[in-house]
Amino acid sequence: MEMKELIKRTTNWGVTENPDGTKTMEMKLSVDGSLLNLMRSNGKDSSGMKEAVRFFYIAKEAWLRGDLETVADYFGILV
Repeated sequence: MEMKELIKRTTNWGVTENPDGTKTMEMKLSVDGSLLNLMRSNGKDSSGMKEAVRFFYIAKEAWLRGDLETVADYFGILV
């Protein structure tokens, strides 16, 4: 995939336009919202932050392998 396409995919945060004109929304993870949930629950609701950290490490490993398509996908998820 070309770099311009990857940048567009990341910029649009997972919104993909299908050939028939419809749009598909990919999964998104709000890091800010997950952090707020963690703080408001006094550390009990940590699932969102755990997912954000897991996604970050997957994207980091993909970056180190030179897999920019996966990097674009995961940073599109991490809003």
